[in-house]
Amino acid sequence: MKRQTKLLIIIYFSAIILIGTLAVLNYSSSYKMEFAADHLSAADYLKGHFNTAVGLIYESEDTGIQDINGVNYSHNQIYYIYSDNLLATWALEPYAPIISGEINQTIRSYNLPQNGLFEVLFGIPIPMNISTPNQLVIKQDSDMVIMAEFHNSSTPLQWEQYGDTLIYQSLNMYLRGNRTAAAHYFYEATICGMEKESMTWPPSKMERTPTINLL
Repeated sequence: MKRQTKLLIIIYFSAIILIGTLAVLNYSSSYKMEFAADHLSAADYLKGHFNTAVGLIYESEDTGIQDINGVNYSHNQIYYIYSDNLLATWALEPYAPIISGEINQTIRSYNLPQNGLFEVLFGIPIPMNISTPNQLVIKQDSDMVIMAEFHNSSTPLQWEQYGDTLIYQSLNMYLRGNRTAAAHYFYEATICGMEKESMTWPPSKMERTPTINLL
């Protein structure tokens, strides 16, 4: 299953975090305008995937069908709280605060435990031994399914092999006060970024636990 939405959200979420830093650097005005336009295009893309009835952004516009617990869904009927919508609520806040707030309210309404990975982006330390995710069905009917991924399995994730998970661990080490390890993992992530084979999303796709259970 392709996860184009998740990839796009993560890319632009990271860019939004960096925009404050970029703004103070000595780039040309034309470059800054182009950079801002890219953010607006990304925000428009995400807004176009928002379903007001569900209060979440659907997975993607990809064609094809996925069987979940014996029910077939197209990708615009599948909604991931973790990580798609968790990141989308932050990514959209500067550009579509009303939609961002609605997504955040929907996420809070399900009162879910933490994901075990993406919290590190918001300053919350995560376990140093990152595990592969379990996919859980949060809500399901004939028209849509809401899911979430929790990194709470007994199978370790080979996070050292992928650029994005190295960044997560770099942030994690920084939050834990180990700046030497944080710098090391950040450097390793830049090396992975130069190798196209390491940029396939999701990094843990082949490692995911295949069983889907009801929460």
